[in-house]
Amino acid sequence: MTPESAAVALPARPSTARLAWEEFAQQYPAWMVLLLAASMLNTTLSNLGGPRWDLAWPTVFPYAMFVAFYALRAGDTPGIHRPRALLLAASAAGALLLLGTAVGRRPTPMDRQSLLHLYEVCNFLAFIPLGIHAWTHGRGTVGVFFGAGLLYGTALENGGIFMGYFAEMAYRLYLPGCVAPLATMLGWVMVIYACAFLTWQARRSFPRLRRSAVWSSVVFAMCGVLFDLQIDPIATASGCWTWDLRLPPFYLGVPIINYVAWFSALMPFGLGLFWVQDRHGIGEGAAWPRKAQVELVLAAPLCLGLATVMFFGSMAVLEGGLSGPTYQIIGDFGRGLMGMR
Repeated sequence: MTPESAAVALPARPSTARLAWEEFAQQYPAWMVLLLAASMLNTTLSNLGGPRWDLAWPTVFPYAMFVAFYALRAGDTPGIHRPRALLLAASAAGALLLLGTAVGRRPTPMDRQSLLHLYEVCNFLAFIPLGIHAWTHGRGTVGVFFGAGLLYGTALENGGIFMGYFAEMAYRLYLPGCVAPLATMLGWVMVIYACAFLTWQARRSFPRLRRSAVWSSVVFAMCGVLFDLQIDPIATASGCWTWDLRLPPFYLGVPIINYVAWFSALMPFGLGLFWVQDRHGIGEGAAWPRKAQVELVLAAPLCLGLATVMFFGSMAVLEGGLSGPTYQIIGDFGRGLMGMR
């Protein structure tokens, strides 16, 4: 074979645009975190009647998770051409997106009803490609997140409203029998999927983490809490949900009970997720066999029970006993149930 014919036989190198698109499509859950952060930043600066810079700075939390994901991916993923360039390109793209959002904002104040509609639309728009990603990148994960994850999120969101800790009214789409809107229930699927995706990358990079379902669940839960450090202050300020007045603000108008609830909810689910995954020898981000998916669905009630114990136990410690707002609200709920009987 002559040098000329050998050169002709070499496959054409994909264009930069195609490589960028493939990277975005394959790693969409990480990019979704960034895109939602930009969307919420725009709401903070454009739609709340005036720029709320006090609510804008928590954008650093989802951006930091995005950069950390790419730092781990570039440093521990075989076959990546010029890993440092990938990290710099992703970090720069994220920074430019957020900076462009802040600089290019256009004041468009919205009333509460319009903000609720915007929240629903943004959640649905982000949810659709997430479903496509789950279907095309390991079909076995569809049942994990859109089965067990959706059931778990539905129980959490409706449970908090039923007990009276917060309210989510005047949305457009509710499922029969649910007091939580469809958008917030699907939001739990998005959060669980993104947290698992980020934690899988951490498990690839740190073998010790891969050997521990407990520590993996801690990372999983912390990813959710860090993401929520941006979400909940904006949602509270825009009226997407309202808190019981007995719950004192702790961080940018959000009561501490919210973050205790997030960690208490996510860690048990993560524990079940990684325990089942490790039990079946499933790789990070690989397809789950049907048996493993069923096991996670069956484990979800146990995870919910553990989450309940963690939540009420933690709040008893933080509030100094059983007479704080958390137990006052659950007491009212219990007395209401007895009255109904």
